[in-house]
Amino acid sequence: KPRKWRIPDGTAIEPRGFLLIEAGEGEGKGLRADFKISTRGEVLTLADRDDRGNAELDRAIWGAISNGGSWGRLPDGAGAFRPLAPTPAKANAAPGAK
Repeated sequence: KPRKWRIPDGTAIEPRGFLLIEAGEGEGKGLRADFKISTRGEVLTLADRDDRGNAELDRAIWGAISNGGSWGRLPDGAGAFRPLAPTPAKANAAPGAK
């Protein structure tokens, strides 16, 4: 469902910057997506704009993850997705990193 949630118009990320998007209900520090992510495993797709045919730009697939866990790439933006230490709006870090 490439149109399930849309990043708001005008949202920008500085070079080597970060954008925090939180899924689910509640309040947080980043953008709030109106869907939940399952701790049992999930597929999350980043799709291009409607006028570009919603082409898939990136995809993350993960298995079971603990509530509050994190999944991403290390180093940022490279390689395969894997479990990481939660680092909201900061560079990704290996599990157990401080």
